[in-house]
Amino acid sequence: MKIKVIVSKDNQTYKYLKGLKKSANKNANHFLIEGKRLVNEALRGGFKLQYLIVHEDTALDPFADQDGEHEILKLDNKLFRELAETVHSQGIIAVVKKPLYQLDKIKTHNKSLILVANAIQDPGNLGTIIRIGAAAGIDGIILTEGTVDMYNAKVIRATMGSIFQLPVVEKVPDKEIIKWFKEKRISIAIADVNAARNYYSVNMNIPLALIIGNENKGPSELWKSAADINIKIPMIGRAESLNAAVAAGILTYEALRQRNLG
Repeated sequence: MKIKVIVSKDNQTYKYLKGLKKSANKNANHFLIEGKRLVNEALRGGFKLQYLIVHEDTALDPFADQDGEHEILKLDNKLFRELAETVHSQGIIAVVKKPLYQLDKIKTHNKSLILVANAIQDPGNLGTIIRIGAAAGIDGIILTEGTVDMYNAKVIRATMGSIFQLPVVEKVPDKEIIKWFKEKRISIAIADVNAARNYYSVNMNIPLALIIGNENKGPSELWKSAADINIKIPMIGRAESLNAAVAAGILTYEALRQRNLG
């Protein structure tokens, strides 16, 4: 077990860690996770840690030797607080290699169910959508152009570790995603407040991609033109629309309900 003690903010490794913390650092090959739950989920999902980072008062077990390859960095409490995202930290942070999921990593079959986040901007919404997808056991999630960075610290926290439980594909052009759906014969269902049919009146017991549009604008014109199915969640009260993550949950579980009845 290799332990490196860092006490200076000028340490090159520490500067590297601080660089990973910056949300603008989208080109990095690694990202930070914080807390025992996230570290556990990463290890359970087979993700390799580059570093396990603890403050000087943290007990290393049970994380120290789980993959036997990462280096352990012990920071003094002041440096650790500067690196941590949460106010009441559990005293453990890890650096994880970003997975490079492509479309073909998503399994397709006669009951495929895929969520597409179309330019979702709120980190909490995206994290919750990923969590919903993992909880529902769907085949994968695709992030279109204009969607918030999936490695944003707020997104990671909102997933509650679900980001390590299913493939999340990003950086694929929208037209290529649509072409892939057509080739795989996966129907594209657009959630749109202006649609004519309610979601529960449509057959979802088919290979299906559910498109959840931008919080303010809804799905893009490109996705609207590609849609095979247009559905809405009826608004009985005075609210004009639902939160994007709530809509994703309702539609995903309706699809599961229909599959369980089929």
